[in-house]
Amino acid sequence: MRTTSPLNIWIWRDCEPIPIDPGNPRLMRAGMFATRLAAAGHNVRWFNSTFDHYQKRMRTQPHGQYMLTDGLVLELLDGPGYTRNTSPKRFIHNWLVSKRAVQRASQLVQHGQAIPDIMVLDMPMPEMALQGVLLAERWGIPSVLSIRDLWPDFFEKFLSPMKAKLARPLIAHMDHGVTRACRNATSIVGISEGYLDWALKKAGRDQGINDTILPLGYSPMNSDLNKRKAREELQFLGVDFSKSLVCFIGSWGQTYDLQYLLNTAILLSERKDIQFIIAGDGEQAEALRERMKSQPNIICPGWLDRNQIAQLMNDSQIAIAPYRTNSPQGMPNKLFEYMSAGLYQVATFTGEGAKLLHREKLGTAVDMRDPKAAANAIKDGIDYFANDTERQRIRNYFDLHFNADKIYTEYQQHLENLVAQNRNKRD
Repeated sequence: MRTTSPLNIWIWRDCEPIPIDPGNPRLMRAGMFATRLAAAGHNVRWFNSTFDHYQKRMRTQPHGQYMLTDGLVLELLDGPGYTRNTSPKRFIHNWLVSKRAVQRASQLVQHGQAIPDIMVLDMPMPEMALQGVLLAERWGIPSVLSIRDLWPDFFEKFLSPMKAKLARPLIAHMDHGVTRACRNATSIVGISEGYLDWALKKAGRDQGINDTILPLGYSPMNSDLNKRKAREELQFLGVDFSKSLVCFIGSWGQTYDLQYLLNTAILLSERKDIQFIIAGDGEQAEALRERMKSQPNIICPGWLDRNQIAQLMNDSQIAIAPYRTNSPQGMPNKLFEYMSAGLYQVATFTGEGAKLLHREKLGTAVDMRDPKAAANAIKDGIDYFANDTERQRIRNYFDLHFNADKIYTEYQQHLENLVAQNRNKRD
């Protein structure tokens, strides 16, 4: 039971790259899904903010409305930003952006914009998620709550005992909002069984017919696009393609233990055939960048564009994901991004992601307190995955289960079904 007419779909998701950010950025879940919905003929309005979460800087575009492609409109909302992911300023930013999302939504409807047919709200934005769910209820339309991070359950683990004590009222307030959002959403979509179960527990109910699991789909980047140019640029930055490459690509935020990564590289410094490429930038750069640059088997090229990233992953053998013990990511974006390139993963996350790595022989999860374990896993991975057969096996597994075309087709059908159900109820 699906509607086939074009739908008006609103997606509320801050903290993701947008297509008009500089450097040809990689789109993530909301960006990929919004683009796909518009390409399928739906009218999509994506609410984001003027702050670039990954680069930790204000965007050059002011707040306002931007037509990205036919059928896809971006609503940029003013947000003050923050320098650290765990900073109190982040909660102020989230609250203000949430408030402005409601104001902008009301303004659009008051000035003749049709009420959307459905709203998609993403966690980890508790304030926006709750306000969006309540707005959808008021308008009599279905809402989808997409669970991608388990806010705020893990917050205290990142704080000192004193800060945790001070933060408990705020955490309790946020948890109350998350619980209300889960209870009131028409549909809960988890990126895994564990994430869905977490949200259903918050909602205080069993899984219903509208609740489902849709993994983090990822769209493999075309490494053949401008291949020569990308290789030349990476070589200029110090990448030695004659060596076995171990890559980390991402924000240097507190979720990652980059000291662990540095220690692992030091343990492998006698292996002249191995080079670590630690790409990105962020909070830990001031403390670690110079120490990393002084290590002969590490290069730190900074932020890379999507073509450079595609080429680097295509030519790397190992991808490393050094998540901290208390990090909330059980099924992180990196798991799927690295998988799409057929890379053998050495990771420190636990739970569902670790089980998947081991079950499908996609890599190995190691103890993040023991860099020697990571160093040994890297050596084993280079030896075991030295041939294209294993690499292609990983790519094939990714295409079968996590390719964005498959995931977002199912997600699109899910939205269409929900709208059709809602229209039948009204009729």
